Amino acid sequence: VEYTQQLEAEEAFRNNLAAAKQDVWLKTPPPRRSYFTISHYEPVIDKKRVLSKLQSSLIGSCIGEHCTDYSMLGPMSLEADTFLSDCACRKARTECSDQCGCKNKICLNREITE
Repeated sequence: VEYTQQLEAEEAFRNNLAAAKQDVWLKTPPPRRSYFTISHYEPVIDKKRVLSKLQSSLIGSCIGEHCTDYSMLGPMSLEADTFLSDCACRKARTECSDQCGCKNKICLNREITE
């Protein structure tokens, strides 16, 4: 009897008669997660190792006009995968650096390196 049932199941599968999933299928994507700006980042474990992995060879190139106020840094756009900002560094998803025209003490786009 077991062998006959297995043969019938294989035959149904070959003929596309196998039981279909009878469940509600999610056809719309779930809501997107909100993005939170981190004003100060402090690694929890192995600070030296974490910060070394966050280092980048990219150099900032902004002129310092748009990185002194969080409202000017702009929100993150998940569709464009970048910040909607007038700050050239933020738009390129990099932090400002010493080569930028902004002043280190008032620049808000240096959360990780500071």
